[in-house]
Amino acid sequence: MLQSEHNEWASCPSMLREKGSLAGATLNGKIYAIGGGDGVKCFSDVEMFDPAQGGWINNQSMLQTVTLIIFCMLSMFLSK
Repeated sequence: MLQSEHNEWASCPSMLREKGSLAGATLNGKIYAIGGGDGVKCFSDVEMFDPAQGGWINNQSMLQTVTLIIFCMLSMFLSK
């Protein structure tokens, strides 16, 4: 992950399940790993890396298994 205060890359712990062909996104300082597979099975996993906790956390899985997907998350801020 990129440590913006030092403009340097740093390693983070391995995900809870080894996988490839997954989608990734960031939102509110967290990294999301979505879907993917192991070459035999496709996964519906959604894992979130929280730098404040220093580890990956399982989130609610998707309803279907997917691999080779593109994912985009948008955060909108409204002001009065």
